[in-house]
Amino acid sequence: MTRNILYTFIILCLTVLSGHSAQAASLIVGYCDGELAEKGVGKSGIGTISVAVCFPQEMLAQYAGAHITGIRVGLTTTENMTELVGWVRTDLTGDNAASGSFATPTAGWNETDFDTPYLIDGNSDLYLGYSFTQQLKQAKCISLVGKPSQYGYYLAKDNEWQDKGLESEGVVSIEMYIEGDNLPANDLEIESCFFDNNVQPTGTPFSATCVIRNAASTPVEGYDLTYRINGGDELQLTVGKTLQYRQRDTLRIEIPADALPLGVSSLSTSVAIKGDVADDNTDNNSQTIPFATYDNTFNHIVLLEQFTSEECPNCPRGIFAIDDAMKVYGDKVVHVAHHSGYTADWLTIEDSDTYVWLYGPDGSYAPAKMVDRRRLSEEYPVESIADADDVISAIEAVLPNPSLVEAIPVVNYNETTREAKITVTCRKIDAFDVQCPESRLTLFLVEDSVKAVAQAGISSSSFKHANVVRDVASDDVWGDIIPWSGNEATMSYTVTIPEDWDETRMTAVVFVSNYNPDDRNDCNVYNAAKQSFNTPEAVGTTRINKEVSHTEFYSIQGFRLLSEPTDGIYIARIIYTDGSAAVIKRVARR
Repeated sequence: MTRNILYTFIILCLTVLSGHSAQAASLIVGYCDGELAEKGVGKSGIGTISVAVCFPQEMLAQYAGAHITGIRVGLTTTENMTELVGWVRTDLTGDNAASGSFATPTAGWNETDFDTPYLIDGNSDLYLGYSFTQQLKQAKCISLVGKPSQYGYYLAKDNEWQDKGLESEGVVSIEMYIEGDNLPANDLEIESCFFDNNVQPTGTPFSATCVIRNAASTPVEGYDLTYRINGGDELQLTVGKTLQYRQRDTLRIEIPADALPLGVSSLSTSVAIKGDVADDNTDNNSQTIPFATYDNTFNHIVLLEQFTSEECPNCPRGIFAIDDAMKVYGDKVVHVAHHSGYTADWLTIEDSDTYVWLYGPDGSYAPAKMVDRRRLSEEYPVESIADADDVISAIEAVLPNPSLVEAIPVVNYNETTREAKITVTCRKIDAFDVQCPESRLTLFLVEDSVKAVAQAGISSSSFKHANVVRDVASDDVWGDIIPWSGNEATMSYTVTIPEDWDETRMTAVVFVSNYNPDDRNDCNVYNAAKQSFNTPEAVGTTRINKEVSHTEFYSIQGFRLLSEPTDGIYIARIIYTDGSAAVIKRVARR
């Protein structure tokens, strides 16, 4: 997996601390921002329990030549634990490269020096952790705070390690002391800068938030925040307050609507300590972030994903609820069913099991739903299904979201070879690049009306499953990166339909989405579409040099139109006097 180091979680704090060298300032480095949970977690079993975080080589390179001199560990309790030792390692299963014991640990923060300081060379990952002995009862002492991080939580019993980073409730409360002669004494940083909404219609003002932080031991006696919009005139906010070590300040930047052009803009910010004080680390003094306006959108089709199983006795209730909801919003929703999230059945596929990750770390259940993979009333995108009104409310919550992108599939199916060539035309507006900088296209092969084998919770022998996801045909289960050329892209797939699938009930479902492996709530779907294998445009062949009888027009979803459209993508079915027909995809622009 490509590493995505979340530097916003890396807390770099300068302070001179008792028990450490008075010759040099001491950095406190960790993911937890000095926070401690009220209740802890643990691991069952008699033996040695170990907890750790990882600091990747890329992050440690800036401290090359400095020493790790000690560790601080946050515990929620000390019951049922003995022999607490803090350590640093280059390999989780290896020996301690440096360590220190805690004589009398207590609930709260515990600090100790390493017996021998560890020299950081910046050429390898390092693991910072602690171990203790556990007897019969579980020691629920591990403090987890903040948001989960890829490197923020490793857990072991007797050196058998588990990577819990993205499956946990947060990051471990553990930090290390770094000492060196070249660490900054004055360091004011822009910790983050973000918009309330970074994409909005033209004529709408924007609001941005900047979080300023003193990352060094020397108090900051006031500062200036300057900013520019699209490289224009420099504007300034002057703040007179004093920021102590680790203290933050939050500023708002208001951008009037009349200051913005159509399309993508940029906000550049910079912070400086007032007076003649030099900032020893200028690498974190500035940030530039994009934002955008738009004046037109595409038709928004919602992706409704269902989790179900033949082994689930309550799933027929969820199935019927979705059926009723589709009677209301069927023309605005693409529905698919994953036979995952519960006990596997004969329709379960491995790719659908991958999406169970979107439930969150606390397990899965059925019946369940997702709409555009957005978080609504629960902590993560997947929600239970109560009834039809529940499904309708979820659809209505996301349907008004403007779509700045569209993906239109066209299926060319060969009935003899059972081979389908699926061509997807994608279009976007400039603002979509800000909304989703790395957009992906996912292709599902979906079969409707699949006769059930033994559906729990229903006695009907004629029960059929709707819109079953048979295969994720895109190369990546989370979608293939869209190769934009300007604001358009074309992607092609060739698939062979197995003999036991009914091609007359097959549909190609496509959707454009984001994927963030570090955040389940940042995998939103921005638009969806579908194309049946069994419509005229899917099986037609091109004919030329024949006399035309008449032409029929269809929407890209296969609905017959009264007249030829004047805007967007549509299908023209040309009927010749000899009875043959040609199907052509057309794009109309105003």
